[in-house]
Amino acid sequence: MSRLEWVSLRRIGYARSFDEFWLAAGAEVLDDEPPGESESDSSEEDYVPVAGPSNATPAQELAGASSSDEIDLEGDSDTDDEHGPDAHELDFPPLDSPITPASATWCNCNGKAYSDSVEHLGDNGFTIASGHNILPDLRNGRPDTSGRHGYTKLPPWKSPLPDGQLKAVGSNYTRALVLARTKAEKTTWVDLELSDMLASGLLTTAIYVADDPTAPLHPPRNKGHEAMIYLSYIIDHYDALPDFSIFMHGHQFAWHNNEILDTDAVQMIRHLSPERVMRLGYMNLRCHWEPGCPAWLHPGVRERLSWKQEEHLIADSWAQIFPKDPIPTILAQPCCAQFAVSRERILATPKQRYVYLRDWLLRTELSDYLSGRVFEYIWQYVFTSSPSHCPSMSECYCDGYGFCFGSPEAFDYWFELQYNLNEAKNELQLWWKKADMIEEVKLRSPTGKVAQEADLDIPRVGRDEELEEEIKKIWAEMNRRKDAAFELGRNPAQRALEAGRTWRDGDGATLDREQHAPMSKLSHDGSLHSTNDPEKAHDDASKDLDRSGSSGDEAGEKVTGSAAQPATAPAAGPPGGPPGGPPPNGGAQAWLQVLGGFFLFFNTWGVLNTFGVYQTYYESGQLFTATSSDISWIGSIQSFMVLLVGCFTGPVFDRGYLRHLLIAGTFLIVFGHMMLSLTHTFWQALLAQGFCIGIGGGLLFVPAVAILPTYWTTKIGLAIGIAASGSSTGGIIYPIVFYRLISQIGFAWSVRVLGFMALATLVIPIIVMRQRVKPPKARAIFDPTMFTDIPFLTFGFGAFLGFIGLYVEFFYISFYGQATGITSDSMSFYLVPILNAGSVFGRTLPNILSDKIGPFNVIIPGAFVCGILVLCNITVHNLGGIVTQALLFGFWSGIFIALPPVIFVALTKDKSNLGTRIGCGFALFGCGVLAGGPGAGGVLGNDDRDLHWKGVWTYGGVVLLAAGAVFLALRFMLVGAKLKVKV
Repeated sequence: MSRLEWVSLRRIGYARSFDEFWLAAGAEVLDDEPPGESESDSSEEDYVPVAGPSNATPAQELAGASSSDEIDLEGDSDTDDEHGPDAHELDFPPLDSPITPASATWCNCNGKAYSDSVEHLGDNGFTIASGHNILPDLRNGRPDTSGRHGYTKLPPWKSPLPDGQLKAVGSNYTRALVLARTKAEKTTWVDLELSDMLASGLLTTAIYVADDPTAPLHPPRNKGHEAMIYLSYIIDHYDALPDFSIFMHGHQFAWHNNEILDTDAVQMIRHLSPERVMRLGYMNLRCHWEPGCPAWLHPGVRERLSWKQEEHLIADSWAQIFPKDPIPTILAQPCCAQFAVSRERILATPKQRYVYLRDWLLRTELSDYLSGRVFEYIWQYVFTSSPSHCPSMSECYCDGYGFCFGSPEAFDYWFELQYNLNEAKNELQLWWKKADMIEEVKLRSPTGKVAQEADLDIPRVGRDEELEEEIKKIWAEMNRRKDAAFELGRNPAQRALEAGRTWRDGDGATLDREQHAPMSKLSHDGSLHSTNDPEKAHDDASKDLDRSGSSGDEAGEKVTGSAAQPATAPAAGPPGGPPGGPPPNGGAQAWLQVLGGFFLFFNTWGVLNTFGVYQTYYESGQLFTATSSDISWIGSIQSFMVLLVGCFTGPVFDRGYLRHLLIAGTFLIVFGHMMLSLTHTFWQALLAQGFCIGIGGGLLFVPAVAILPTYWTTKIGLAIGIAASGSSTGGIIYPIVFYRLISQIGFAWSVRVLGFMALATLVIPIIVMRQRVKPPKARAIFDPTMFTDIPFLTFGFGAFLGFIGLYVEFFYISFYGQATGITSDSMSFYLVPILNAGSVFGRTLPNILSDKIGPFNVIIPGAFVCGILVLCNITVHNLGGIVTQALLFGFWSGIFIALPPVIFVALTKDKSNLGTRIGCGFALFGCGVLAGGPGAGGVLGNDDRDLHWKGVWTYGGVVLLAAGAVFLALRFMLVGAKLKVKV
């Protein structure tokens, strides 16, 4: 039996499962010894990496492979189309054959390109390399906590080179970001998220496109994955290099990015320590050892491991690349070919040497895939002449990124919390799945109950709430410790201590919070570390990271968790929370999104709800002459465009272009107001107010609705309700400002003032709103399955009728008061603000109630009440009556704006189609708006001496009552005649 020496695998996340893996392969696994050097710690002489003779031929090894380590010649998902003929049989294509399809996305990542299949997603929503699926997954597997951890049996890693030259403290370092991408990959995140660094001149970019010969920067051939691009950059810029260069893949989020930095390339770039890069000369950007350390490849040894296909090729490749250097026994560094190198280190090797390395890539018969894999584990030798580069994880995080946990125990405890968080999330997903299955059975059952004989696994009632609370507590504790680690790492003496070097005054500067990516501000006690005293911050952070805190705080009491469940794949995305992390459901950042949503509603539906005063002003004929029906088309098209454009902005939002939508929408709304101030004809007003402002509102409406569910789950009704109340507030303020100014400065300047108000209030969401998560792929514009979803269609039809009636009241209540003499001319303009004042509470209180009793139980009575109130206008003949009617209608009408998104969530089983269905549903509502105002105008007539107001209110009231009847029928369809049920 072969003997296997191993480091304390708690450091790289394997533990017990790793023992079983090697035992099945016939290797002997020694017990983990206490910290201290064993007899063979300093020697590799007795190391035999696998069972079986190392000189066995490929055929012999294949014939003797057991079920546990059998080589899969078909690959785990690596196909001939992607990587050339079968890599295992070493049958490589000739030099002039195509290596990789031009359209294929790639990331070396130990050999697996990103896929579109959900089955290949990890727990953070990103693809796991096929080979890594064979190993225990350190992000999902529960670690063995039986002994001390955070220690390694290997001698401490030390750079083989003397320290590089550092600049004086306070000096700036220039850096270049070298990205390797394909045409299919987007790198807009660089300009969006690193704009300040680019503007300062400290960061420049060199983005190479592997498969586009017409791109400004491209390699001579699409081969060798990122290695060809990295070498091309060095050759192209050898005589004009910055202080150091950062070499990375083109995607912002990836599983192999650092977990404490939310697997986000932006945070890695922002937090990266220039001093460490300059001191070491070469720094692998990944801190985690798995995969790659401490002893990954053994040149000349044929291991039967399908995820190390390059291992039996590395010796021959080494002899070609480094013909004068002996073949090392071990090659090791963390994956996946992302690193930073100083100019000094690059220039230590002649330019012609890099040309030689690139020429080897161009000429080798190894495939694109395998030639890239070879370079992935020799970069450390190229730049440092050392075959191994495995600094400790905690040192890397502390000295490299400024997150210092103070001790190995505190460092590993953060990852224990992460394991428990994943377990709780997985169990919660399973609970929801079981609950959904039971609800499905109830809906299909004639009695509305689950039959006694049904073979269903009933989840424990209340367990979901317990898990949600547990997730929230663990998440808060992780963020508290992460913030404390950052505070501790701001101290340069602490960074030197954890890196194992002597600190001298002037060795590094105190890190500036403002120059780093924003950290989560949720701490255990709700407070923030706000001191400007580095020593005090150091002491406070040390206390926060003390392991003893686990005995007294709530998160510490939960670390034992529950049994692990099968991994799921939550979505991942942009900054604001780690991919796969639960929504914060509170905190400053989450409430800032509500604030931003409030002002988006303020300038979309708030502007739409103002049109009643424009209708009244246009009816006077002071600007142009048109019929009531024609004038209503301006407001109707404005509302319709808001809802229609939302269908198309949804996919744009999903692709991460939140900032673009906010800026473009702001411009169109402000520009539309300025153009409206210059109009003198009906068609000019239609173009400026109907189309321009309407399209601008459509660009803003989807972010207002879509951003909040990514920050809120338990209080989503409240969050949306508060944000939606912005439309009511806008509907109060804008009409009053318009009316008060029009008699003093005229129509043109009154509208311009409204435009400037819109500009001032829309700057706020541009500043504060951040897209926390991004779906793995953008939603489709159209979902054909909704035409077979009867509940969805039924609700859409009911809401279509409801919007017809709503806009009869919104557009004509002001003109009705003026034309009938119920109100004075001045008071008629205040009816619209009064109506919107009522809807402030109508868009928050019903939503809070819907969280408790269900959205259908709120919208059904609301629709009936709205219909009755519109019919009541027929009998209103005095000021008190019309003001009361406007207030009540405003309150109940709010449900039609605030509740549909919540109902769409309840009706959509496949949540991947949720965004598409919301967009299409609101577009259908927009058709109701088109039928509402102009239809009522047609009923009203054109004769000012004989206006048919009774017909107008009958038209609006009846369709609202019909909407309530449709909603009631849908409720019966879902749960039958049961009254006391949340739906």
